[in-house]
Amino acid sequence: MSGLAVLGAMWLLVAPGGSSAAAGAGAGAGGAAATRTRTGAGEEEKGSGLREPAPRPMAEVRVQNRYARNLNTFQLFAGIDYLERRDFYVSPGLRVGGTYYLWESLGLELQVSRYFSHLNQAGVAVEQMLGVVPDSRAPTWLLVGGGRYAFGYGKMLIGSLQHAIHFEPQAFLQAGIHVHDGSVGPSGLGGIGLMVHATPRWFVRLEGGMTLEVERRVTGTVTVLGFLPSLVTGGVF
Repeated sequence: MSGLAVLGAMWLLVAPGGSSAAAGAGAGAGGAAATRTRTGAGEEEKGSGLREPAPRPMAEVRVQNRYARNLNTFQLFAGIDYLERRDFYVSPGLRVGGTYYLWESLGLELQVSRYFSHLNQAGVAVEQMLGVVPDSRAPTWLLVGGGRYAFGYGKMLIGSLQHAIHFEPQAFLQAGIHVHDGSVGPSGLGGIGLMVHATPRWFVRLEGGMTLEVERRVTGTVTVLGFLPSLVTGGVF
C-alpha cells in the first residue's frame, strides 16, 4: 500500500494538470514579483523625476578692513576752541597742532591755541563803575603736548547720507605752559573726544577738555580750572 501511495504522488507531479497548476502557481508568484518590480521601477522613475533643490550658497562672513589707519601717520589739524574759566573774560580761540601715531591707538601730540579775550558784560560794568579790572589774567596763549589714545573704533550707517560714518572715541592728556596777559605758568589739559573720518585722509574732531592752570595774580598764585571745548578738522599724511 505504501508503494502505491508513492506511485500516486509521483503521478500527480508529472500529470499535465499538476504541471499546469505548478506552473500557474509559479506564474502567479512571478506575476506578483513582476508587479512589485514594475511598481518599484515606477516609483524609482517617479522619484528620479523630482530633482533635489539647488543648495543654498554659504553665507560668507566678512570683516571690513579698517577705514582709516593711524599707525605711522602724521595728522595735521586746525580749528576753533573756547576757554571758559569764569574769570570775567570771553575767550574764543584758534587752535593748530599735529599728532604722530607710534601705534594704531596711541599718538604723540603737540598743539597751540591763540585766544582773543575780552571782558564780558559783568567785567565791563565793574570797569565802568569802579574803574578797575578783574584780578584774573586775560587768556592769550596755550601750548601743550602729550598723548592721545584711541580706545575704540566703529561705524554707523545714516540713511540720509547713504553711507557709513567711521569714528574713533579718543582720550587725551597733555601738559605745557600758558601765557595769559604777560603771566607765564604751567598748564594741563585732559579730556575725551570723537574723531569722525569723512574720508580715509580727512577727519573732523570734536572734543571736550578740562584745563588746570597755575596763574600768578596780584593777590598771589592761584590754581584755575577751566572748560575747553574745541572743533578741528585736518588731514592724514
